[in-house]
Amino acid sequence: DDDECGGVRCNIILNKIWSSKIQAAFLQLGSK
Repeated sequence: DDDECGGVRCNIILNKIWSSKIQAAFLQLGSK
């Protein structure tokens, strides 16, 4: 299961993707 998205490496990648998406969303909200 470590090869799936339960592994630490995949969690770090997902966290980076989500954090960037959240930052983009906040930037869009702040610009309006």
